[in-house]
Amino acid sequence: MIELQQIPHQFASLDEALNILEQLKENESVCTKNWSVYEICLHCAQTIDYSMTGYPEMKPKLIRQTIGKKVVKKFLTDKKMSHNLQAPVAGGAPIAHDGLPIDGIQALIDATHRFQAWDGELQEHGVFGELSKEEYATYFALHIADHFQEIKADSTQFVKI
Repeated sequence: MIELQQIPHQFASLDEALNILEQLKENESVCTKNWSVYEICLHCAQTIDYSMTGYPEMKPKLIRQTIGKKVVKKFLTDKKMSHNLQAPVAGGAPIAHDGLPIDGIQALIDATHRFQAWDGELQEHGVFGELSKEEYATYFALHIADHFQEIKADSTQFVKI
């Protein structure tokens, strides 16, 4: 079982995030602030999938090429991001509130593997514009880590799924 204090809130790579996700599958329950583990993981999986299929809603091109590009470059340079942890992907499919944590975790693992194996053209991010595969990979690791701030210890100090 993995102790919550050991879950990094920064990942150096998607592989590091995958390692933690695999460990979380071994646990029995979890406490979160706002979204459930299922919602957090499906939201992150959605974001990854949209990089391959296209984001459903795009900010104006001027925003994506200026402010959006500047913001994502800061995230990538700082190796940390901070964003509204309750904001759904603009225009994205609604995520149910009552899914099983293990299903959300597996969906995120599967989306990450699809992305890592993807050799097609990547789509522009809805806010940040064009990103290389390497930039997307780093962004996704930062995005997952930012959402993992929501995972908090219960009275036993362990993640339980």
